[in-house]
Amino acid sequence: MADTGRLLLDVSTLARWTGPPTGMIRVESELHIAASALGIDAEAVFFDPSIQAFRSLNAAVAERLVGWHGAVDTYGMDYTLTRSGWRRFVPSRLAIVRYLERRRLRSAKPWVAWCADAVQRAILAVRANRFPLCGADGLRIDLFPPDLALGDLVTIGPGDRILIPSSDWGRKNPQSLAAIKQRTGCRIAVVCYDIIPITHPAFFPPDDVATFRRYWTGMFGVADTVIVNACAIRDDIKRHCQAIGISVPSIRVVPLGCQPNVSPASARIGLPAGLRAGGFALFVSMIEPRKNHALLLDVWERLLTRGIPQKTQFRLVFVGRPGWMTDDVMRRIPAIGDSVVHLSAVDDANLHALYAAAAFCLYPSIYEGYGLPVVEAFAFGKPVIASNGGALREVAGPVCETCDPTDTAAWEAAIEALIVDPTRRAEAADQVKKRFRPVTWLDSATAMLGAIRDTDEH
Repeated sequence: MADTGRLLLDVSTLARWTGPPTGMIRVESELHIAASALGIDAEAVFFDPSIQAFRSLNAAVAERLVGWHGAVDTYGMDYTLTRSGWRRFVPSRLAIVRYLERRRLRSAKPWVAWCADAVQRAILAVRANRFPLCGADGLRIDLFPPDLALGDLVTIGPGDRILIPSSDWGRKNPQSLAAIKQRTGCRIAVVCYDIIPITHPAFFPPDDVATFRRYWTGMFGVADTVIVNACAIRDDIKRHCQAIGISVPSIRVVPLGCQPNVSPASARIGLPAGLRAGGFALFVSMIEPRKNHALLLDVWERLLTRGIPQKTQFRLVFVGRPGWMTDDVMRRIPAIGDSVVHLSAVDDANLHALYAAAAFCLYPSIYEGYGLPVVEAFAFGKPVIASNGGALREVAGPVCETCDPTDTAAWEAAIEALIVDPTRRAEAADQVKKRFRPVTWLDSATAMLGAIRDTDEH
């Protein structure tokens, strides 16, 4: 094949995403934006798990994905949609919604699209949460059927470079990627956000641990370059490779970016009911065992017993979707009362408003691959109490107070001090301003794009 020298940017996880932007998903979007800003000819591609190969994406669809207002309907690729038992005789809401979405997207008549949207909303009105095909900003999310979104197999040449920042490790087979590389002579760079399911398997379902381990053990032998976001994860990968007797890949450390400026939209957004500026502590993270929400709930109950939050009507705010192994935490949140607030679906503008209004932020994760919410809090000039687990020691340690993620007493003392002492908060915020040096998303994405160009040197 001809030496085309293209950059193929895998946006497979972004293509599936219909929720608010999160750290790992955001990387794919920011890489796409950075490539355009730098004049790099990057082609967005999708890895089709049913054929274990890359497919092209319709350009208009790709723009909707990057703008967080589109997704590809991959349910048929990713899941078995057949129903068993009595459910076989009940019409599937999913099938009806998917049919209506196709009609809505393909119709040239506005009234047909309006009717399809209205029926979809009626069918899904029984959901506990908001309409899933509408962003928190109120704009409609287009769920494109694969035949409208995906094109032909991508023809890969020996000069091509594939950058895989996607976190869809459960859908890719490293052997398939190795075969693509061997057949075409392309180069592959992959972003590894962490290997925590390998180093801390107790925090994840066993099947997920096995799949994750299988994928990354294979990928470390396939990738020409592995990009990580912190030295701690680089060292974890080296130890893992040495322990199982495989060669250590070429590893580049590229910190994640952040968006330091409050958007005009967020400045106009009011806070959720019950919250006031300067009257709450904020923890931004998906709810899952490793993030250590349980520790904060333990601390908060101890503070409530002593009457600390009640003196100023101070609240604890969790922002993030429930993940796995969360039943206990999700039961405890409402049981504690209205001093703990959980917000699940929060878009950028509303999240920025929460950061700007928070008295301080928290991040008690037991082990972390980077800790993007900590950096985001710093970008807003907010004091943070963070754990010292994993990469947080290097990302947060030089700027803010850190505590052992298992030391409940230390967290209680640190949180109490920032609640009751405004002077202490001001001093901590001043330290953030003096010590924090932000990396923009453009800087981070540019460095990652540079890493894939450098694969030819290895």
